[in-house]
Amino acid sequence: MVALGSALAFSQACTTAHMTTYAPVNDKTKYSEDVLFSAAEKAAEQLGFRVVASEGSATFDTREKEVATSSIPRLSYKYSFHVEATHGELVIQASCSQNSTTSETEFKDCGDDRPARVVQLQSELHERTLELAKTEQANAPDFRGFGEPEPDAGKASDVKSSKTKAKSSSKKK
Repeated sequence: MVALGSALAFSQACTTAHMTTYAPVNDKTKYSEDVLFSAAEKAAEQLGFRVVASEGSATFDTREKEVATSSIPRLSYKYSFHVEATHGELVIQASCSQNSTTSETEFKDCGDDRPARVVQLQSELHERTLELAKTEQANAPDFRGFGEPEPDAGKASDVKSSKTKAKSSSKKK
């Protein structure tokens, strides 16, 4: 009876030991949509994800990957990330489905839990996106007032033209 109890405990530990409670990222930032989206794409690629286009202009999905968490019984999980960077808000959601050797062709939703590795990757994607956005925002050109004359340049040309007019009028005398 003790052997059966310990085997059952071992089996339950294997199936849940690598799972953790999951929460999507929903972070309001100070970064522009373009900077945040670009940073998120770069962060995903740096972490080894293939970015695939999504339906929106500031959203993308990553190609699905698979991770195995135990060998007896063999459990594997397919996951991907959906990233939105609209109006300065960064949203990262991890989709997850699982299967086991008892039903290898059938994948079912992970529910409220995700493999710890997936939660860790989501956290890394979030942190790296914010780091890259900070750098990109600092290096982004400032186009405010683009096309308008420089305040000092206009004054300098006015001064030159008035001096030129003064010289020409003094020569005429």
